[in-house]
Amino acid sequence: MTTFSSNLGIELIGTGEQAGTWGVTTNTNLGTLLEQSIAGYVTQTVTDSASPTILTIPNGATGVARNMYIELTGTLTAARVVEVPNNKKLYFIFNNTTGGFAVTVKVTGQTGVSVASTIKTILVCNGTDVVTATNLIGPTGPTGPTGPTGPVGPTGATGPTGPTGATGPTGTAATIAVGTTTTSPAGGSAAVTNVGSPSAATFNFTIPTGPTGPTGSTGPTGPTGPLGPTGPTGPASTVPGPPGTTGPPGPTGPTGSAATLTLGTVTTGTAGSPAAITNSGSTSAAVFNFTIPTGPTGPTGPTGLTGPTGPTGPASTVAGPPGPAGPTGTTGATGPTGPTGPASTVPGPTGPTGPPGPTGPASTVPGPTGATGPTGPQGPQGLTGSTGPTGPTGPTGLTGPPGPTGPPGTVSANYLRNVSSGYTGGGQVFVSSGTPTASNAGDVWFQI
Repeated sequence: MTTFSSNLGIELIGTGEQAGTWGVTTNTNLGTLLEQSIAGYVTQTVTDSASPTILTIPNGATGVARNMYIELTGTLTAARVVEVPNNKKLYFIFNNTTGGFAVTVKVTGQTGVSVASTIKTILVCNGTDVVTATNLIGPTGPTGPTGPTGPVGPTGATGPTGPTGATGPTGTAATIAVGTTTTSPAGGSAAVTNVGSPSAATFNFTIPTGPTGPTGSTGPTGPTGPLGPTGPTGPASTVPGPPGTTGPPGPTGPTGSAATLTLGTVTTGTAGSPAAITNSGSTSAAVFNFTIPTGPTGPTGPTGLTGPTGPTGPASTVAGPPGPAGPTGTTGATGPTGPTGPASTVPGPTGPTGPPGPTGPASTVPGPTGATGPTGPQGPQGLTGSTGPTGPTGPTGLTGPPGPTGPPGTVSANYLRNVSSGYTGGGQVFVSSGTPTASNAGDVWFQI
């Protein structure tokens, strides 16, 4: 059975195997694999990525990691890793990559050895990781050429102040002038800019509007000044005159003294007016007077507390307007019922239907049919009475001759009469063909 050596992966022929072909295997073992491991020199490009470059020692076949001397090449942009198998073996490594970065040679999952750029070293895999094979140090070589100049280092601390130099010649006198004065919105910052030069300054002022101040008290009214006479109006020129010729420059004057700047007056202007700065001095001895407008009137403050009630004044002799109606009082107790008044001779409106009274004795005169009331609930069905005997049918009489037609009769008026008295148990309502008489006082009649 064929096996392979554990470190170099050389094929080991089993006894009696490969008859007639063992020479091919032997030539590969001796002429290729052993030669690689003893004197092999290979160039290997290192992958410029975060993934390592992996070298192998395949069984019975050529492999980069089996070579004795491995030259690493390629252009790198960062330090990279080359991984070899954990076979026990000696390595000569030459880091010949460009870019100036180190290459670490190691077994997967281990630390390995970092080989700097352009360095040649001897390493060995001990079966676990790659380590340095020797710690021999040769004699110090000659000093190499001077390297390129490194980057400029950080600025050092400021040195001590040097001695004061000699006084220079007196310069020309500086001048100061007021340029523009601009009012900016409230809340901003005041600013002064020099639009001139250091020796001929022209200051432009930007002054923000001040915050809104409280309303001041009204000052006393000043006296009215006398009206001045109106001067005569001169004729307006419609054509500007030509500019005069520029005169020759005058001789240079003596050197003036240094300009000075003094704060003059600060005046509060009226609200809404622009800020202003005037120079009441000269260009070489400026005195700036500031006029700053009062801010706009602030919002009305909260209403103060109500003062105590004053004493009651004398009663007015003139009635004031009526006050608003007061709330409705509670209903008083019901008073006693007054006596019944005389009966009305004019029928009043029909009152609401009272509760049904007790049934009186049967009337001998049928009353009129009242309005149909609402249907009450159905009562229980009574017992069926016994049927009476049928009487005998009488004989049919002879038909007499028709009588003469009588004169037309008068139509009697019918009345719905509500009898208020005269019947035991209460009033009765019935239809009557009679007419109301004085004896029927107290009854209510409705003609139908």
